[in-house]
Amino acid sequence: MVVLDASVILKWFIPEKDRESALRFRDAHAQAREQVIVPLLLFYEIANVIRYRKQLPDQELISVFDILNSLEITALPPSFAEIGEAALYARQKNISVYDAVYVVLAGRLGCNFITADKRLAVSVAEPFVKILDEV
Repeated sequence: MVVLDASVILKWFIPEKDRESALRFRDAHAQAREQVIVPLLLFYEIANVIRYRKQLPDQELISVFDILNSLEITALPPSFAEIGEAALYARQKNISVYDAVYVVLAGRLGCNFITADKRLAVSVAEPFVKILDEV
């Protein structure tokens, strides 16, 4: 089980640095070798990023969510208590609440959180937070 953030999952659809590393997580999930867990927030983040990608035609934008749906990724909504915990954690670590939701989720599940955002990983400095290009 692993928590991935939007910076990793977006690489499944947009050719960027470390894409092959990101695709390994997608393939492992698709082959039931690894379970990908995300907070429900991830889908909004992805929609917002690809909305601004003008080179991505409208139909491809929609197909991103068809693909994500077909992968049956487990998306968990945070409880009010978890949102409060994420807000406090965000304040303590000086990160966004959005980023803190991923960290809190991985901490609660006792699994690794993988991000391509090196600055986030350094700010958080938790042993279960891993940088994509280092895993």
